[in-house]
This record gives sequence, structure tokens and C-alpha cells, in this order.
Amino acid sequence: MISRATRVVPAVCRPPALAAVVRAGVLLALTWAPGTVHAQAPKPWRLFEADPATVKYRDDLRLGTFDDSSKDYLTRLAVPQLALEVNRPLIDRVRRRMRETLCGDASTDPRAAAAATDFVMRAMLAVAQDADAEPIVRVNAMLLVGELKGVDQKPWASAVGPLAEAVGDARLPMAVRIAAAAGLARQVAAAPKTAGPVAGPVVVKLLSDKAPDDDPVAADWLRERALSMLATLGPAAPREAVVSAVKLLDDASQPLDVRVRAAAAAGAAAAGAVGEADAGRLVDTIRGLAVLAVATETDEVDRLRVRQRLTGQPQVGGFVQGGGGPADGTIAVMPLACRRAAWRFATLAAALAGDDAQRGLASVAGGRKGDAESLGETLRTAAARLDATPDEPTLLAELATIRGGAAAPGGVPTPDAAPAPAPEPAKPADEASPFDNPFGQ
Repeated sequence: MISRATRVVPAVCRPPALAAVVRAGVLLALTWAPGTVHAQAPKPWRLFEADPATVKYRDDLRLGTFDDSSKDYLTRLAVPQLALEVNRPLIDRVRRRMRETLCGDASTDPRAAAAATDFVMRAMLAVAQDADAEPIVRVNAMLLVGELKGVDQKPWASAVGPLAEAVGDARLPMAVRIAAAAGLARQVAAAPKTAGPVAGPVVVKLLSDKAPDDDPVAADWLRERALSMLATLGPAAPREAVVSAVKLLDDASQPLDVRVRAAAAAGAAAAGAVGEADAGRLVDTIRGLAVLAVATETDEVDRLRVRQRLTGQPQVGGFVQGGGGPADGTIAVMPLACRRAAWRFATLAAALAGDDAQRGLASVAGGRKGDAESLGETLRTAAARLDATPDEPTLLAELATIRGGAAAPGGVPTPDAAPAPAPEPAKPADEASPFDNPFGQ
């Protein structure tokens, strides 16, 4: 996703609040004057860790020293590492090693490590906001902010505010916002009680704002990440965000995985946030969504079958591959496709009936509680079977079970198998089955 969003983007203004953080000290620290102790140009990463300047910097941290000389070292030699062309092929590794090298470890004096980590955070925020920097440099700078840890190996709590602000700032390129969202989600997962109130307003904004037209795939990724944070927060999630999640789940025009994650968020936050009538209705919506998950995979198979017949070559891409070769046109669903369906089934099962009695739509579904629990168990079993046997017969057999039909021996649904009558309340008569039209239109 990020790779798609990292294409060249227009220059943007710096967010006022983050710019204030920069003005608080990092710009002063990033100004180098001749005569400082580290006057040499930055070396490639392959020479960086063994450089005497790096060894001295790390030794100083262990001894509790983080002073102007340390800041000068970071400014002149360390921060530019992300922008060095020679490091570009290994930029992921360079970014991870920068965090491990520059911010200290268990042997580092805690106060010096905290000062170093805070300086690195502010310096990387400045890089991420720099409209003149290359997109890949800005993205990796923001990723580094989200990956910062204290000597206790917990996410750096001071980064929560800047990350949340960056995620919600529409002036930043989508790629930078996505990188910030990855870090914010990590913070929420590690400390929901403290990070949740900071992330909550951003989640509400992401779910309630209309997705931009210029990069809908990136916008969908951001909303999926917001929904995953909402699910992590559970009953503590902002009510406005849960209402938005339910709307996304109900909206057949939304992408499949946005709706799946919306179901997970609604289920996790069900207690006190989803009414009984909505919860009962959503049981039927989730059943249709599970059927749609299978239709999405099988529809792609059908397209590849046609392509195979036209080209005379078996399709061996990421989705399916030729089973019997071009002679008979047989194509089997690849394990990856089945496991995608299994993940969706498992996620929807948790939305219906989670491990926590206070989570899951079943907990607030009233008279539909039994239906929610039964469908949840069906989906959970289907996910396990697909994960164990990821092939097309198993996928079709589980589809028949979810729809309420019978499966023939070997896993293929019988031709005359019909879906069971829909549980009450029944769907409106003019509502088409999502399986009949996998695009929900």
C-alpha cells in the first residue's frame, strides 16, 4: 500500500502544530556551524556503525551524556542517512538500525536515551514535513517516528500526539499520513488507555470525512487502519466513530475489506454503542458480506479462466494457477485467495461473537443473539477449515454452509442446494443478493 502511495506528490505546507514542535528546538539543533567536532560528511551506512564518531556517541549515551556534541553528531551524520542515495536499496534496514543505534539500548543511561530519542523524533518530524525532501525519505522518516521505543522497548509515548496530528492533516501527502497511521496504530495497541483519547478524534475524522478522489486506494487504507484502531479500543471507542463504522458496514458501495474491518470495529465496541435493532439487522448484513467475500475470489477466478482460454496459457499469477494446463482450462483457487477469505471469515466471526462477553454484536442483539452466535461459529469453523485446506472445493463447501445450503461429498455444493430462508427480520424485497452481484451495485 505504501509503495503505491509513495509516488511523487505536490508540495504541502507544514502543519502549524507540528511546526511549533520543530521550532521548539530542533531547527536550532539542526543548524551546523564550521568548527564543530563532526565536520565530515555523512558516510554510507555500511561504514556508519563502525565509525569512531558513532562509537563515541553510543559510549557517551551509556555514560549519561547527551550534549551539543551529541546533537551535532545526529544532525551532521545520522539524520541524513535516510536521504543518502547509496543507502536507498537498504532503506528499510537503515531505518531500523538508526532507531537501534541512535536511541540507546538496555545498557544506556535512561535519561540520556530519552533525550536522544526525543531529539531523533523531532528531527524526523522535520524531515517528514519537508516538502522539498523526496517522498521515500519523508515516508521513512515518519515510519521511524512511529517505530521509536524507550529503553523498556515500549513505543515512545511522546510520539502519540505528533503521529495523530500527522494522520489527520490533509495537507500532508497520503504516503506520509499512512506512515504516521502505522505508528499511531502501534501506540494504540500498546497503550489504549493513554493513546486512545489522543487517537480517538483522528479516527472519527477519518471515518466521517469523504474519501478524496485523487487516491481512493490510499484513502481506503487509512480508513481500514482507523477501523482497526477502533476495534482495538473496543467499548472505549468514541461513539461517533462507531456510528460511522456501522454506516460503512451498511454501505454496499464501500470496498469489501473496509466493510469487514467496519464489522470488526462495530462488534468490538458493541456494548453501549450499537443498539439492539442495529445489532440484529447487522447479523444479516454480515452473512451477506461473508458470501460476498467468496464471490470476490471466485469472480477473479472466472476472469482468469477467460483470459487463459484466450491466451492458451495457464495463469500463474498471485491469485490462481493452471490446474490441468491450457488443454482442459482447469483452474484452482490459490491458497492465498482461500486464506484471504479465511481471514475475512474469522474477522466477521469475532465481530458477531468475540471472546469477551462484552464484545461482539451478539452481546447486544437481544432476540437475535442466538442467530449472531450461530453465524459466528459457522464463520469461525469455515475460517479454520479454509486455513487447513485452502482449495476451491473447500471454499465452495463453506460458502454453501454459510448460505444455509447442503454440500456434496468432496466439498462441492450440490446443484439443487438452495439457501435457507433468511432469518427475521427479512431483507427488503428489492435488495439483491450480494452473491448475485459481487460489486454491490
